[in-house]
Amino acid sequence: MTLPHPISATEQDLLSWLHGRARAAPDLTQMCADLFAVLLEAGVPVVRLNLGVFLLHPELAGVAHQITRDHPHVVAVEVTHDSMHSPTYLHSPIKASVDDRQSRRFRLSAGVEQPYPVLNELQASGFTDYLLVPMLGTLERVHVLSIATDAEGGFDRNVIQAVQAFCAPFGLLVDSLTTLELSKVLLRLYVGNKTGPRVLQGEIRLGRGESIHAAVLYSDMRGFSQMCSNRGSEATINVLNRYFDVVSRSVHNEGGEVLKLMGDAILAVFPVAENGPQFERTAALACLRAAQQAWIELRSERDDPHPLRAGFGLTLGEVIYGNIGAPGRLDFTIIGDAVNLAARLEQMSKELGEDILIGPHLAARAGATQSPLGAHRIKGSRSPIQVYNGSVN
Repeated sequence: MTLPHPISATEQDLLSWLHGRARAAPDLTQMCADLFAVLLEAGVPVVRLNLGVFLLHPELAGVAHQITRDHPHVVAVEVTHDSMHSPTYLHSPIKASVDDRQSRRFRLSAGVEQPYPVLNELQASGFTDYLLVPMLGTLERVHVLSIATDAEGGFDRNVIQAVQAFCAPFGLLVDSLTTLELSKVLLRLYVGNKTGPRVLQGEIRLGRGESIHAAVLYSDMRGFSQMCSNRGSEATINVLNRYFDVVSRSVHNEGGEVLKLMGDAILAVFPVAENGPQFERTAALACLRAAQQAWIELRSERDDPHPLRAGFGLTLGEVIYGNIGAPGRLDFTIIGDAVNLAARLEQMSKELGEDILIGPHLAARAGATQSPLGAHRIKGSRSPIQVYNGSVN
């Protein structure tokens, strides 16, 4: 039977922090700063601490959090998927420990060639010891904690044992916070910067919603069906992503939120902050500027062999903002007459040979009534609706 190892004072300090103050850390950045302080308080001569977490993320492989004695503020560096194939990572102690799940300690004695380039760099900077400990997470993720010192003689044996023992339970907390952070990021990516936090806070019941006043932008890419038939799937996706990037960036720059990507269409909302004409005007102008900025950027690509074109429908009115769907499949979005009208205005823009059509309420609030296109009967409307041109001359 293997007897438990005696707990050193350093390990006790680390575990006390882990079961107490560490759980109050709001994010990994604060946790990293707190851990660095706890190690110093425990007498560990740490000069550099790095906490690397690996994610399940469409754009990032992970995030590295680093803090040093000379710069006692945590710097978080995003790690892309491409960088995981770089020589720097492939020939690193982190890659080795992630692969075999084993801790590694390197004494950085002067004049001794190290097995990894990064260790030679640390050695040249005056570091004397380096400890790297992998921490197993869920879904096959492996996070890593490394500490380095410039103290003569490096870390003593008790410190090495304490940090290695501490990392097993610490890894569970890191993984929990990583999962929470990832949930926030993914919700923002898939449902929007404002809607994501609402879902995370528990607004997930089917049928729950609220009536809000908002400007609505509906955009659809022109010629998408023909493009799909003339190009391969990869080329089609690349063009579609370029269109989504242009329109989404314009919406976000004006404070709006993209709620849905539907095939080659985009639905975005600009909520009216408070009651009153001035707040309606702010939302209406933001919506109009977003459409015009996107339109200008798309037109600037005319010399491109595959120029992009899109139509826009803009409205202002009451919408229902909340959860719709069926058991097992929910969608946090907006519905209502203003949404329907925005979509139909975009469709009408093709018939009228224009790119941006504006409904009467948004045109009035945005002061964009200089280019009327006449009253038109629109499906779902009892009487003809005055339509305005919002394209930039």
